[in-house]
Amino acid sequence: MKEFKLPPYPYDLLKPYSEIGERHPGGLVDLSVGTPCDSPPQAVVNMLSNSKTERSYPKSTGSEEYLNACKAWLTRRLDVRSEYAKSISGCIGTKEFVASVPNDLRLKSPEKDTVLYPALVIRRMRWVQN
Repeated sequence: MKEFKLPPYPYDLLKPYSEIGERHPGGLVDLSVGTPCDSPPQAVVNMLSNSKTERSYPKSTGSEEYLNACKAWLTRRLDVRSEYAKSISGCIGTKEFVASVPNDLRLKSPEKDTVLYPALVIRRMRWVQN
């Protein structure tokens, strides 16, 4: 029987880019995994405090600006045909996506039986700070 080996964890693939970020003044602000153990830099707090959007939930499917940027990236980077790129939507987070996508697919083709499973796993969050 062939041994199953997990593919590289996606955040590990970001290491070369993290190293570039570390060279910038103030270093890298990594908000990508888990609950941050350190306070965010004051510059980040100031920016978020003045954005005028931090007091409400974002549009669940994504703003027009966000969706247009995603569509342009999909077309430019992955050569996705524009008629497919127009069918994307955003989501607030991965848990929301995992919970809602089966229902979304069912609505598109109710006669089909589709089984989905995530190809990625979510790392455990750090529960205890040292």
